[in-house]
Amino acid sequence: MTTQQIDKLLEDYLTGDTTSQQEQTLHQLAERRQLPDSWNDYFAALADAAPLPEGLLESIESEIDRKAQTPRRHWWRKRLAYAAAAAVVAAIVTAGILNYNRQRRVEQLLTQDTCQSPEEAYLFTALVLTDMSQHINQAVDDVNQIHLLTDNIK
Repeated sequence: MTTQQIDKLLEDYLTGDTTSQQEQTLHQLAERRQLPDSWNDYFAALADAAPLPEGLLESIESEIDRKAQTPRRHWWRKRLAYAAAAAVVAAIVTAGILNYNRQRRVEQLLTQDTCQSPEEAYLFTALVLTDMSQHINQAVDDVNQIHLLTDNIK
C-alpha cells in the first residue's frame, strides 16, 4: 500500500467514511508499524482501550432508530396552546368589562338632567348641531376632493 493510499485511508477514517474492512486494514498496518509514528501510537492506544460491551452498538442503533420514529413533541407547544387560550379568555373578559362600563356611562348621561333651563338646552342643542354641520361639511369637501382626484386619474 502506498503512502498516498494510507494518507487517504487515514483521512477517511477521521471523517468516518471508512468501512469496517478498511478500519481492519488500518489496525493491521498499525500492528505492523507501517503507519507514521504518531498514527502508530494512536492505533496502539485504541488497541489498548477496553473493548465495548457486547450488544452496545446494537442497542445504541436501536435507540437512535426508535427516537427517529417517534414524533417529536416540543414542551413549548403545549404551553403555547395554554397561553393562547388564556390570551383569548383575557381578551373576552376585557371586552366585556369595557362594554359594560361604556353602557353604564351612556345610561348615566341619558338619565341625568344637564340643562337648568329651556334656554340653556336650546343653546346646547344649537352648539351640537353646528358642530355636526361642520363635520358633515368637511366630509362632503373630502368626498369632492376624492372625486376630483379620481376624475383626473381617468
